[in-house]
Amino acid sequence: MNFAAVDRGGEVEEVEVPQEWAQLGVFEETTDDAPAFIHKVVRPVNAQRGYDLPVSAFTGREDGTWEQGTTAYEKRAVWLSAFRSGILIPVSSATSVRMYAPTLPSVLSCSMNRNNKVSERVLSCCKAQGKQLAGMAFRIQVDVLDCLGCGNCVDVCPGKKEKKALEMVPIATQYGNQQNWDYMVKHVASKASLLDVKMNVKNSQFATPLFEFSGACSGCGETPYIKLITQLYGDRMMIANATGCSSIYGASAPATPYTRNEEGKVPHGPTRSLRTMPSLAMVS
Repeated sequence: MNFAAVDRGGEVEEVEVPQEWAQLGVFEETTDDAPAFIHKVVRPVNAQRGYDLPVSAFTGREDGTWEQGTTAYEKRAVWLSAFRSGILIPVSSATSVRMYAPTLPSVLSCSMNRNNKVSERVLSCCKAQGKQLAGMAFRIQVDVLDCLGCGNCVDVCPGKKEKKALEMVPIATQYGNQQNWDYMVKHVASKASLLDVKMNVKNSQFATPLFEFSGACSGCGETPYIKLITQLYGDRMMIANATGCSSIYGASAPATPYTRNEEGKVPHGPTRSLRTMPSLAMVS
C-alpha cells in the first residue's frame, strides 16, 4: 500500500489557501471551570506559547510533577457516533473498544431521571439489566467533542445496519448533545461498587477509566487495552515501558491521559521512567 501511494504521487493536486485567511479575526476567549493549572500552563503550551511562561508558573513543580487528566480539557470536535433515534439497547461492550473513553455507560436512579433539567434526551434510557441494578435506568452517553470517529463501536454494536443502536453522524448535528455528557460526568455517580467489574466485559465498563482522551491515532488498537486494564487494576498499577507509541500518546506534554478515580487514585510509574514515560512518572 505504501508503494502504491508513492506511485500515485503524481495525482496530488495543489489547493490554494485563500488570501483573506491571513486576516481572519480571532474569536473572543471563552471561560470555563477548568483548574488553574489548565488555564495557566496547559493551554498556553498547547497554543505554542510555552516559551512565554514565567518560571513562577512552575513553582511547586520543580521536580517535574504534573497534573493528571489534562487531556479532558482538550476538545477535538472531529466526527462521532451517536444513538440511532428510537433504538436503545444495553450494550456496554461497545464502550470496551473505544480507545479515547468518549462513551460513558451509566446507570441512573429513577430520582435522577425525574429531577434532571438538562435535556429531554437524557431521559432516553432503557431498563438496567441485573438484579444489582433493579429499578434503575441505563444509558450510554457519547462525548461529542472528544470522539474521533473511528467507527469501532458501531462495528461491534449488535444487529444489522438498519437496526443498530449506533451510527456515524456529522458532528454538526450533535453539538447540543454535549450538555448531556457534561451532566452525566458531573452529576451521575459511578455504580461500579454495585457490580463485580472483573466478572465480564459488560461489568468492567462501569468502572471509571483511568486512561482517557489520549492523542493516539483514530482507531488505535492498543489503547482500548490500556483503558480496560486501568478499569480493572488502575488504582493498583505500576507501569513502566520503553519509548514507543504508548509513551507518545501517553506522555505528550502537556497532555496527560492518565487520570484519577473517585478516590483520587492514579496509575503509578517509577520515577526512573521519567525520561521514557513522563506521564506515568509525573504523579501529583
